[in-house]
Amino acid sequence: MQFFFTEGKNIIQSFGAKYLESTEVGPLLDRPNTNQQNISSSTSRVHIQTANYLTTTSPTNFGQMQFISLIDEKEALKALDELLNKSLIYLVISILVTFIVSLLLSHRLTFRMRKLTLVAEEIGKGDFDAPIDFESRDEVGILAQAFKKMAQEIKQLFSQKIEKDRMERELQTAAIIQERLFPAEATKRFNDYLLSGYYDTSTECGGDWWHYYQSGFDLVFMIADTTGHGIPAALITSASNAIFSHIKNENYELDKIIQLWDEAVYQSSKGEFFMTAQFVRLNLTTGNGELINLGHELPIIYKSETSEARFLVVPKNYSLGERSQSPPEVYTFNLDHGDELLLYSDGLLAMMSDDSAAYSDKQFLKKITSFFAKDTYGEGQAEEVFSFLKEHSKRTLPGYEDDITLVRILRGS
Repeated sequence: MQFFFTEGKNIIQSFGAKYLESTEVGPLLDRPNTNQQNISSSTSRVHIQTANYLTTTSPTNFGQMQFISLIDEKEALKALDELLNKSLIYLVISILVTFIVSLLLSHRLTFRMRKLTLVAEEIGKGDFDAPIDFESRDEVGILAQAFKKMAQEIKQLFSQKIEKDRMERELQTAAIIQERLFPAEATKRFNDYLLSGYYDTSTECGGDWWHYYQSGFDLVFMIADTTGHGIPAALITSASNAIFSHIKNENYELDKIIQLWDEAVYQSSKGEFFMTAQFVRLNLTTGNGELINLGHELPIIYKSETSEARFLVVPKNYSLGERSQSPPEVYTFNLDHGDELLLYSDGLLAMMSDDSAAYSDKQFLKKITSFFAKDTYGEGQAEEVFSFLKEHSKRTLPGYEDDITLVRILRGS
């Protein structure tokens, strides 16, 4: 860069690089307005000889003195060219670095996503413990943890499903076994008597049970209802069936029969479950019967002479499984020709009621009387009694709340 102090058209002093002679700068002083005072600073481009120069003229406060600077245009723009070149280099480097970083990040992301896909395939094949070792806090890490949680939940659901299927199979097996605890013939004639039983459970395994056998001139039959449902209740009925498989071959007194039955129920549940029951021994020749009620619902007798059904007000006694030391009270009755006796579990009363009101005793007896009155010997079975009462029940919801069992004995006319 070269500087000049001028006064008018005369160069007073020059300094800086010596690349222009005063004679070469002289023509600049001949430009218009250069001798005017108070002219503002200005920069312009001039051509001297074969080169272009940038010149800046600044006036001073001393007469016509002014300051002139000249610089070769190439020299002036050299720094700008270098800046531009460096900027281009920096841009290329930035693009290259960005590309490499993006490539590395995308490769890392793709690798982890591919690995996560393989884990998902392993989970789909049933390997719910496939390792997922992503510990990052980014989206892939969050997704991996979600996969891990999902796999554990699916594993738990499968375990529950397997356990549920196992329990269902066990319940089905228990239900099949329990069916064999009931008499093979639900309806059977004994001389002029017709005995019929019906059983329907609200679950796979129930706590109701009924049974009968003949001992000489006596017909022995019973009905029982265990507290609760499911397999524990079914085990109690199994114990009852087992004890009577022994009792029917022995000539025990009634007190001894009930004592053995009570002990069998207690030993099966250790006092955690109880069973209500009714035990009946009926002489097939005279029609005289003995009934022991063990905390069960009152039986119903229908007398053909009066065409009316009524409850037998029998002693309640204790429930089986209580290990009572007191001998049970025995109720005696007579079944004349045309008479009927009905034993039932409390599930029948629950079926006759709805959620808002219970079926009254009078209503219940009225329905029983209407059925027995129209029934004829040889046609009526316990299942028909159930169907008739179900048709006239107040319950509108499907299914039953409890097991339902009926035992009916009818003496012909």
